Amino acid sequence: MNRSIQTILVGLLTASMTGCGDAGTNELPRSANVDVPPQFVQGPTTWTKAEAQDAIDTECLAHFFAVRQDLVGSPELEGEPHLFRAGSSDRRFYWLRASAEGPKWSCVAFEHGRFSVGDGTGNPFIQ
Repeated sequence: MNRSIQTILVGLLTASMTGCGDAGTNELPRSANVDVPPQFVQGPTTWTKAEAQDAIDTECLAHFFAVRQDLVGSPELEGEPHLFRAGSSDRRFYWLRASAEGPKWSCVAFEHGRFSVGDGTGNPFIQ
């Protein structure tokens, strides 16, 4: 990745993670939306919440946004995500927000070497 693209992506990620968004957002505190568990099971996979992102997590998310530039700056992916890991390389980044329909979530997943994006209403950690 060339240096200028990397610099732009790091800047966008930093702005996104520090909550640089609209001051008039209706986001409620995360605890009011969904109780984020320390761990959850989906199918045969156990996902464990990470306390903080490391360099590999940041690089993974930067690579995603480099590929999916249409999602850079999306209000659904604004602020710092909740990060869950399974195994040594699978990661899920969840963004939670309030809405009139109830809690909404968006997820960028990197599983088995592939990215996917999902979203929904309700608690994404309960199946």
